[in-house]
Amino acid sequence: MPTNLEAVGFQILGPLSVSLLLFQIYRSFKSRYVLHWALSFGALAIFDAAGAVLLYRDGAANPLVLLAGSIIGGASAYLQLGWLVWGTVELSKQKEFKVAEPYRVLLLLAGVGVLSGGIPFLVGGDPAVHRFFYLGLHALAAALTFVICGMAVRRFRGAGFTVPAIAYVIYGFVQLNEFIMIMRSVVARNAALPMLNLSVFELAGSAIVALGAVLIVLEDQREASALASSQVEQLAYYDTLTGLPNRALFGDRLSVALGHANRHRYKLAILFLDIDRFKQINDSLGHTVGDRLLKIVSTRIRSAIREEDTVARFGGDEFTVLIHIIGKIEDAGKIAQKILDSLKTPITIDERDF
Repeated sequence: MPTNLEAVGFQILGPLSVSLLLFQIYRSFKSRYVLHWALSFGALAIFDAAGAVLLYRDGAANPLVLLAGSIIGGASAYLQLGWLVWGTVELSKQKEFKVAEPYRVLLLLAGVGVLSGGIPFLVGGDPAVHRFFYLGLHALAAALTFVICGMAVRRFRGAGFTVPAIAYVIYGFVQLNEFIMIMRSVVARNAALPMLNLSVFELAGSAIVALGAVLIVLEDQREASALASSQVEQLAYYDTLTGLPNRALFGDRLSVALGHANRHRYKLAILFLDIDRFKQINDSLGHTVGDRLLKIVSTRIRSAIREEDTVARFGGDEFTVLIHIIGKIEDAGKIAQKILDSLKTPITIDERDF
């Protein structure tokens, strides 16, 4: 049978491995939430290491050594929860979360941990009291925190994060199970902690949460890559000001439409429009007014044609419209007149009508 110290060493292996894994992932992807999670599990490893020192409490250990181990471990325990929440908020918001005066927040969390670790020495030397404040409260807080973080990841990042979110919730239940075992030993007063059972559960939970963290990073990177591809496509084929297709995309759609029209023997029409005296508006009132005018004009043109037709901005004040499937030439004239009618209503910008 392994000794208590061997069991604690076994327990430290889980969070320490997760922390080293997350640090390596952070070096590759530079995601801040990964760094905060790595710090979180590193703090948990320190907490478990300090717990190894406290196993000597029933022996002849120096009280100062016990007090130091309790305070360091208690501070690490609640810093772990703070970094975990910090990283989860950054993942959920998909951006770096800047905390006002973060060092004060971390000091506050560390202070809570110091109190939880130091209180047992102030109220007496009962090992059961120490287990409750040092181990029990942290296990309960960790259970709630991991469950809430898992639910937040699923809520804010969507279905792609369901499996890793479940992994975090499972780890929360592992911590809850540890809390129950700790409280049983507290109630029994003289009962020894089932260190081997705690170590096995901790190691299994760490493996699950490590898998969840890896899946989260992979899914996050996949979404970032898809978003980057979408943005590149948007810049390549759409006008950044109006959101309309640009000259390149209009050319592609025209080629497809011409081929389709030839095969099915129907007519299509292309309309060219520009804004009269647009250069004078830009020169006299500024580009801001000119840009707002272009946006309004593009919206009105878009609303005057059918959904399957295409309006594009060629550049400057020039627009083109591709009309699919017209019955006769006169239909193109009717559509052009409909567009002109939509532009007859004055456009008011900064109390000026155009």
